[in-house]
Amino acid sequence: LAAGAEPVYIAATRETGFMPDFEALPDELLARTAMIYFCSPANPQGAVADMDYLKR
Repeated sequence: LAAGAEPVYIAATRETGFMPDFEALPDELLARTAMIYFCSPANPQGAVADMDYLKR
């Protein structure tokens, strides 16, 4: 944040299997994304990202 970063929070809902839907993000947001912090397994849902999800 001190470097001018803008955090973007992505919901992980039942509809997305409690995983963030990165494919739903706008291309212009992804084009300026420098870093992603992704925590798996998610608490309290316990969803675990499998290798296929991470490769996408």
